[in-house]
Amino acid sequence: MYQGVLEPLRGNAKSKVPWGSMALQTVYSQSFGGSRGNPGEAESIAQWLLGEHQALLAYARQQDKEYQTVDDAEFLRRAVGIVTSFSKQDGLIRTELSKVGIEGLTVGTPCIACKEMSV
Repeated sequence: MYQGVLEPLRGNAKSKVPWGSMALQTVYSQSFGGSRGNPGEAESIAQWLLGEHQALLAYARQQDKEYQTVDDAEFLRRAVGIVTSFSKQDGLIRTELSKVGIEGLTVGTPCIACKEMSV
């Protein structure tokens, strides 16, 4: 899936993850020329990641010793990718992540995300 960069997982998880889930139901999106975006959804994604990144980091450091020596920002760049259907939403998410101090994540449509993640 996504040129072998993402591993699809099905069935029951091997272990419970300590961070919360995020479920959004899009009720409004705007048309931006040939693309679509939802500023509220982008903000929610950034706020969720800001709130959960310490739990993600603690879990990763417990599971993989390599992450024990990686700083928080580098960990997020390596471990978190956001795939969205629209290029405008990509930009909105990047903007909101930047507002909360999160930079350099792979964010994009499936084609863009695959290219960035495989580098």
